[in-house]
Amino acid sequence: MRAFLLPLVLGASSAAALIPAAADQNEPALDDLFAQLQAPEGDAAETEARIEALWYRAPESGIAVLFERAVDALNAEDPNLAAVLASHINGLAPSYAEGWILTGHVRSALGDGGGASRAYAEALRLEPRHYVALARLGDLAVEAGDKQAGLERYREALLINPHMDGVRERADRLRKETRGQEI
Repeated sequence: MRAFLLPLVLGASSAAALIPAAADQNEPALDDLFAQLQAPEGDAAETEARIEALWYRAPESGIAVLFERAVDALNAEDPNLAAVLASHINGLAPSYAEGWILTGHVRSALGDGGGASRAYAEALRLEPRHYVALARLGDLAVEAGDKQAGLERYREALLINPHMDGVRERADRLRKETRGQEI
């Protein structure tokens, strides 16, 4: 699981540099970017990077500093410090979906699948198109032994972002494993 979390969290810093204006999951440009993500032509990786850059934009500079420090703590394998910082982010900016995504990653690193699921669900409430949250909820469902729920979450993530090869591979594997099982 660590291999999944760290590149995702590390990508936040590089992706955020692509779009200079402060924004978040409420940025109107996201609608066009999600439409582009569905198109068979175009650079899907660039579109993903632009979406994620908008998501990562903190509502204010203090939140951005806390976020960066929490990511650093998580990458330094100090999930307890990351949890404290993520909690501050969510308290100060409860409508910042990426703060909840970070909390989900931290709770996962701490082995708290229930807490991670709640955090990802909150991120989805704020940004229903958050394909990362859907994919992680799929992973958590599979880890909990619910392959059908995991497959459904993977399918939902792929409907939003059909370019997630790792998620597609996990969904294909689960589809084969659950074929013939009652849904």
